[in-house]
Amino acid sequence: MSGLFYTFNIFKSGMGAQQTAINVTAHNISNADTEGYSRQRATMVTSRPIGMTSLNSTAGPGMIGTGVKVDEVSRARDIFLDVQLRNEFATYGNYAAREEFLSNIEVMAMEPSFKEGPGISVLMGRMWDSWQELSNNPESPNTKTGVVETTKTLTDSMNHIYNQLEGLKEHSNILMEGKVTDLNNKVTQVIDLNRQIAGIIGVGQQPNDLLDTQDLLIDQIAEMVNIDVSRDALGQATIKIKNSDVVIVGKDRKILSFDNTDASLHWTDLKGTKTDANLENGSIAGYMSVHSEIIKYEDQLNALAKAVAYSINTVHNGGILPGDPSYVPILVANGVGAEGTLDNENAINAGNITVKSSLQKDSSAIKAGKTGKPGEEGDGSRALAIAQLRDVKFNIEQFRGETPKGRADNDFIYDEGNMRIESNDDGITLDGYYRNYIIEMGSSSRQAKGMVEAQNDLIQQLDIRKESASGVNRDEETASLIQHYHSFNAAAKGIAVIDDMLDTVINKLIR
Repeated sequence: MSGLFYTFNIFKSGMGAQQTAINVTAHNISNADTEGYSRQRATMVTSRPIGMTSLNSTAGPGMIGTGVKVDEVSRARDIFLDVQLRNEFATYGNYAAREEFLSNIEVMAMEPSFKEGPGISVLMGRMWDSWQELSNNPESPNTKTGVVETTKTLTDSMNHIYNQLEGLKEHSNILMEGKVTDLNNKVTQVIDLNRQIAGIIGVGQQPNDLLDTQDLLIDQIAEMVNIDVSRDALGQATIKIKNSDVVIVGKDRKILSFDNTDASLHWTDLKGTKTDANLENGSIAGYMSVHSEIIKYEDQLNALAKAVAYSINTVHNGGILPGDPSYVPILVANGVGAEGTLDNENAINAGNITVKSSLQKDSSAIKAGKTGKPGEEGDGSRALAIAQLRDVKFNIEQFRGETPKGRADNDFIYDEGNMRIESNDDGITLDGYYRNYIIEMGSSSRQAKGMVEAQNDLIQQLDIRKESASGVNRDEETASLIQHYHSFNAAAKGIAVIDDMLDTVINKLIR
């Protein structure tokens, strides 16, 4: 039966509910700038009324309300937006990782590329020009020295770019290893939060802040690997690698590992069994693709270096093979066995190519004429033949790979009578090969940069939508705070009225 104390309890429930709502609003305002925070709302419902009819009671005036209560404190979250953002995070992470390195490679290989001077294309042209000048002045020691200097400058530039590529490759490995460690640390945190979340939901409460923290971690994981996320009835997250059966959070989970010896990624299950990790998206996949791309660029630069060395050495020696006592190579592999041997020449790559050490000290052994013998260099025909190599088309691709083919395997067809290497109609000039090399680098870099910009714009748009759904608007929260304050104040005044009424009943009417 209703009475003053009954009414008192109704106002009391109002004060309690509004106090909870004020606390929630204050929490929102305080965390307006907290990364990953989702706006919370206190959902109020009427408490169970009295006056329910039954077989043993008359209907009376109907059900009488008993006040209000906070049913739950929920967070504003759009799950569909979460899925969209995480997919875009993975794509952004992939191309951001690629752009980070490819832009450096492009700048490194484009003109100028070596000590603020000309790039390889210009240096190669200067080298051919120096041979052309030697053909016009075949007996000039200064002109021969000029050939050595321009050729050495070219090889130094190749060495420099190769070493930079090696440095970038090692740096990509370091970053990839760090990303894998970061991923595993975040996965461990998500697993720990799963236990806390399940425990709180299990007793009927809502762990909003813990869910926000976990969702932020999941967003960061999504930037590293492409994932699918689901939650069970207790709020525990299960994370799988998209388009695979690999679970990284949940039952039968696997751990990602990086092997620096061969720059490979593996999934390891809890029994220790390893399988190759073929990641499709995310920053880790981006670093992995960059590593492979750097190896490809090194192979191409090695192929160019070897083609330059083989072609010049072949014409300079008139078809005489390495190992012959009369063989005088212009270009050799620095620090690999004895210069002038087949093993040394087969080992030439962009990282070790250089001018024969004895020629750097004394260039007189350079053969400018047909015979190359002292006093018979007046025609300069051999130097001219070397200069004309700039227009010869080669199958340069034959020298690509981890183990580039040696001299015995190349398809150069040399005619000593005309001192020329037969041009391959299906091939490409040495300078053209390098230009294609630069174009390919630039294209990859521009693609990555364009994708990063596009993804960044898309993520910003999705973030705006997410902020609208989940973010804290200080003006709205302030208005809400004032609303709850007035409701709290009205309930408090109601209690004051009931207090006066009780005082009248107790102190006046009863007496």
